[in-house]
Amino acid sequence: MAEDLEPRFHSLGSLSEPINESNPAGRSEPTGKRNPVRNSEPVLRFPPGKQLKDFPFWEWFEAVDGCDFCGAKYQVRVTYVDDSGYFGDVEYRVSHAEDCAERFDEELNTAESIFDMAGWEFTDKPVTVLGKQFLPLKTRANIGPCLNCGKLVIGVPLILFIDEGRGGELDFCSLCFEKLGLWKELK
Repeated sequence: MAEDLEPRFHSLGSLSEPINESNPAGRSEPTGKRNPVRNSEPVLRFPPGKQLKDFPFWEWFEAVDGCDFCGAKYQVRVTYVDDSGYFGDVEYRVSHAEDCAERFDEELNTAESIFDMAGWEFTDKPVTVLGKQFLPLKTRANIGPCLNCGKLVIGVPLILFIDEGRGGELDFCSLCFEKLGLWKELK
């Protein structure tokens, strides 16, 4: 059964403060905002237990994000996975459009691709946000998955912290964050 947390959005969307033991129903005073965390039995969005080792090894595949200027998608490949299967190294690259401002900035850098650390581990307690159930990340390296679409996020994910981070975090790409309606909940 998923842990049902009462949302408290702070700054960029921190889910904090678990249900108050003196208020087991998890009811809060009316705020005029819809409660994004609900009791339901939806399917987990990102396959629970999916590890870095489950992505293609030494094969280029598309990440979920890309260049903010020309829209070119990052390509990524897993180059090393540790014995746990959760953490390792990846290489990523992007092919900018001819007139992209980022392309001209990169001409100063002769590297064709960049290496970075990737990986994550899950918590044991799923949470439900806006009717969808997710298994929060307990730890994450520089590159990790979007918990909705399952693709790797090379740039900065949008993060909802559970219980101020003590209960893990929900990481999303900007497209899924918008598709799930989380931007509306923060307004």
